[in-house]
Amino acid sequence: MSKKVFLKGTLILACTGLVSRIAGFFYRIFLSRTIGAQGLGIYQMIFPVYAFCLSGVTAGIHSALSRCCSAALSKGNPRKGWVFFLSGSGLSVGLSMIVSFFLYTRAPWISLHILHEIRCCELLQLLAFSLPLCSIHTCIHAWYFSTRRTTVPAVSQLLEQFARVGASYVIYLIFLEQNLAPTPILAVGGMLFGELAACFFCVVCLAFQKPSYKGTTDFRVRSCLWEILTLSVPLTLNRMLVNLLQSTEAILIPGKLEASGLTNAQSLSLYGALTGMALPFILFPSAITSALSTMLLPTIAGQQAAGKEDAIIRSTEQTIQYCLWLGFLSGGIFFFFGKELAQIFYRNQDAGIFLQILAFLCPFLYLTATLTGILNGLGHTVQCLIQNIAGLGIRILFVTFAIPHMGIRGYLSGLLLSQLIITGLNLIFLHKSVKFRFPAVEWIVLPCCGMILGCGCGLFLYRILSEMKMSGYIALFGSVLITGGIFLLMMKLFNQKTPR
Repeated sequence: MSKKVFLKGTLILACTGLVSRIAGFFYRIFLSRTIGAQGLGIYQMIFPVYAFCLSGVTAGIHSALSRCCSAALSKGNPRKGWVFFLSGSGLSVGLSMIVSFFLYTRAPWISLHILHEIRCCELLQLLAFSLPLCSIHTCIHAWYFSTRRTTVPAVSQLLEQFARVGASYVIYLIFLEQNLAPTPILAVGGMLFGELAACFFCVVCLAFQKPSYKGTTDFRVRSCLWEILTLSVPLTLNRMLVNLLQSTEAILIPGKLEASGLTNAQSLSLYGALTGMALPFILFPSAITSALSTMLLPTIAGQQAAGKEDAIIRSTEQTIQYCLWLGFLSGGIFFFFGKELAQIFYRNQDAGIFLQILAFLCPFLYLTATLTGILNGLGHTVQCLIQNIAGLGIRILFVTFAIPHMGIRGYLSGLLLSQLIITGLNLIFLHKSVKFRFPAVEWIVLPCCGMILGCGCGLFLYRILSEMKMSGYIALFGSVLITGGIFLLMMKLFNQKTPR
């Protein structure tokens, strides 16, 4: 893949992700003011179960499809790539229908005995219908990523988000018309409609694409399916194990918060403020790293197949540098402006405190996402599994033993420690395969200096605008914009003066 095509694809996905997350922010504000923090907590409780089911039918197959199709196309055999796509898609959709049936029928038992919240039952049953839809458009996304065309996945992502928001609002209006109190069902209904819209769009786009049947025929469908299974099974088990641990963590948190002295309503509200308000802010810049990671997997796989070690090293070094820049800038903004962001957008003080604490996650969180993409592209799925298990194991230990004594701060401490260990293991595992350099002054010290200077100027501007009785949104937006502008200017100056 040429650098121009790579950057174009990354830019399209990043812009799409940012627009989608901006819409998601307003959607979260809407949810927080309609169903409240407790409703958000109940809504967030179903996602570990949904993510576990989804990982079993799409996660490994999506990555395997992207890798296999990319390798076949790089070798000039689009016919084999198309067979890979059809085989993997059939496998994924078939599995999703089985899992969907199981989730729908076992939802009451899961809600009562696993989540310990019977109000999750109808949410899980409605969500079960979205599994096959998600499986279809995820496989189609993998095909388009392998062909280096990101427009269809990008438009699909936007369509899914806007359809979700629109459907949720319509359901909300129906609740009001019927004089009913809004519940988390409006969010799940919107999610189902969004998956339906994305699936329909992707299928229509693929139907108008004429597949190429050129290429050698020295392969069989059975061999393609076997290759997909060989690659996807470890990835699927990896993802399922990680999601199982994440589910255990998410299920334990509300109960352990109650053990610390909070009531059920207080623990759900605190859990909702953390996962439904603060974390979406922290994950907002990861739209860029997610786009980068998505493009890196097939790119690194193609470079490895072609034996281009220098290109892999260059891609790795640039990825680490820019992710650290993004992490330090975002972390500074969330730390210095966290309380203002939470108050203006959510009117929730707890979310502001969480933002300031979670700000220290940013450099490690964004870097880990892309390093994992590189490791998967190189085929090192076992290493990814090891570091994920290590990080989640630490978090579960903190949830179990720290939260009853320290409250939610015990969980946040475990989150920071685990992310630091995961990033360190990622760098160690990757350096064994890719001998990249790591200039600490250029990649850590200088960005920290630029972040401090930028945030200082931003805070000074915010004070001035606040004293002028400027609107909170305008004052905050202008201050954050100045912070980012000064940081980028400093990084440009540092880069010009730093010897290569």
